[in-house]
Amino acid sequence: MPRPSGIELDPRDYDVLRFIGQQYGVPFYLLKCLLRRARPYNQGEDYTRNTNRTIGRWSVLGLVVVDIFNGAKWIRLTTAGMRYVDLPYNAKLLPSHHLKHIEAVAVVRFYLECTVNVENWIPPREYKYSYPDLEYAPDGISIIDGKVIPQEIELILKDITEKLDYYLRSFDVVWYWSNRGVHTYLEKHYADTPQISTVPIEEVTAWLSTYRPETNKSSRESA
Repeated sequence: MPRPSGIELDPRDYDVLRFIGQQYGVPFYLLKCLLRRARPYNQGEDYTRNTNRTIGRWSVLGLVVVDIFNGAKWIRLTTAGMRYVDLPYNAKLLPSHHLKHIEAVAVVRFYLECTVNVENWIPPREYKYSYPDLEYAPDGISIIDGKVIPQEIELILKDITEKLDYYLRSFDVVWYWSNRGVHTYLEKHYADTPQISTVPIEEVTAWLSTYRPETNKSSRESA
């Protein structure tokens, strides 16, 4: 399907829509943060109302649809929306049993883009073309200060020994984002492995709850 004609949007819309398409979909609160980052900050602005207006505008243009899961809004692209932002994927329904993981990956990506020098984020839908020989598929591959870093999000404690060993053979460093249980496991079993950086996902969600687009970038190390 060719790119839809006759649709003119702000370039900032393009960037936000592309993020949504690459990550399968985003919950409403994260879209509000994405739009807030994309537009100048105005004291007292009602971002909830503006986000709803933006969704309505995109919906009229046939670029997005809104799904409701457990009372929460999720926004995903239509196939026309995918084409508008030059993504080759077809629209798919969000898998409700994977929503927590999809949400966590999108939040981690947003956090990294706001706090470190992320030169590029390659989602699983794309890196299979750039890295076709990977035995294990991370939740994203980021290019940070020239380093290729697989990003893994683990919300369930399970045996990840083979996967981690593979990453350590294939990359200089791997970043793990996990709940407290997985984080404790990684710190216990890989405390002497400096190539592994582990961060509790709760720290990211706490940061997001106080997110302001004018927040200065942090100095998180990539090695």
